[in-house]
Amino acid sequence: VNLGAEGKNEAALGIAKALKALVFGELAAMYGSIPVEINGLEASPFVTQAAAYDKVQSLLSEALGHFAKAGGLVQDLNFGGDGAMWTAVCHSLKARYFLHVKKYAESLAEAKQGIAAADGNLLAIYTETVGEYSPWGHWSLTEGTPGEQPIVVEKTLMNLLAADSNDTRRAEYFTPNADGNFVGLAVHGQANATADEQDPTKASSLKKYGQFGDEFPMISFEENTLITAECEARVGSVGTAVTELNKIRTAAGLADFSSSDATATIAEVLQQKYLELFLEGQAYHDMRRTGTLPESRVPKRWIYPQSEKNANPN
Repeated sequence: VNLGAEGKNEAALGIAKALKALVFGELAAMYGSIPVEINGLEASPFVTQAAAYDKVQSLLSEALGHFAKAGGLVQDLNFGGDGAMWTAVCHSLKARYFLHVKKYAESLAEAKQGIAAADGNLLAIYTETVGEYSPWGHWSLTEGTPGEQPIVVEKTLMNLLAADSNDTRRAEYFTPNADGNFVGLAVHGQANATADEQDPTKASSLKKYGQFGDEFPMISFEENTLITAECEARVGSVGTAVTELNKIRTAAGLADFSSSDATATIAEVLQQKYLELFLEGQAYHDMRRTGTLPESRVPKRWIYPQSEKNANPN
């Protein structure tokens, strides 16, 4: 960045604050209370989850202000400093974090200004160079028993993807087993599991994000579309919600969904979001928000790391 160019400074500040807000938003969602300020060498105090989300929205508003004043470009890896692209990202992030706290009207207003096409997706960029591997690629290729895939698909998810034979995401996400079949592993001991579904060697392995250099979406057009669909249904515009939802279904090879019932439409939106944003983490936040986390298997909050407990008495 040319520090002598004011416009470039504004763009750099906007990018920095947008990414900081993204990190804070995910930490607030996962852990609840988090530290959001650094005061010299003092141990950072933890704020409430609500205060953390307020900080996220404040940072994103500040980022939008910077992009509005940015007259120059910085060569960031995503958009080359394109302020319009970053502005849309900020609105989509605002929509995500308003959704987390059930502010549906506010979320909808932001989503309408959010990412309008897939070329506006904000990606985490990885390479085949050691030290620049993607986490999912690393886990897929280097973890587990040598010669075996450490990550395989679970039966319930595979059943959802297999419910419609036209769904293209099954082949996008997973590799067929040695028999040429897509099989999910019955890791939870489902009573109706077939012999193949009880055999780990028969389960399909991970294909999506499975290589070291696979880029990973941090916020996307697809997520923005599904946020719009859910919020439209929640504020009473079911017809518009269905239209937005069908953009995702069409892209996946599915026939159009049709309903005038808000509850049914929201349920379908959440299922499609669960499938469309596979491995992106947002399904966890949705399930916690809607009270549908599987009891006994999934924590409602993540545990603070021991290193954080040792370093910060707060």
